[in-house]
Amino acid sequence: MSIAGATRAAWPFVAVLAATKLADAATTYLGLEVVAGVREANPVVASAVAAHGTLPALAAVSLTVVCAVALVTETAVAVVSLYDDAPPQSQFAVRLVGYGLPSAVHVAVSTRNAAVLAGV
Repeated sequence: MSIAGATRAAWPFVAVLAATKLADAATTYLGLEVVAGVREANPVVASAVAAHGTLPALAAVSLTVVCAVALVTETAVAVVSLYDDAPPQSQFAVRLVGYGLPSAVHVAVSTRNAAVLAGV
């Protein structure tokens, strides 16, 4: 597969990852800014929020996460593509796991955040 073909194949996965991370960041932002007593549980994100403010910290962390996941996953796809005997579905499988697992975590976190926002 060409680089352009690989890039086209990756975009739907990156879009899902970015959307789920955006949901996580948006619900985190609302929780931190609207609900009294809510605090960030991730110590790295909490220190970034304390140092730079909620919105800049969440934006920077979110962008970093999406870029890091894409870099690691697409590097793994490139490594798999080096093997002539790799099944044709191997690149899809690597992307499914590489992007799917973090996306599932973001869905779980944003669902929990939404429950906190709803007062559940």
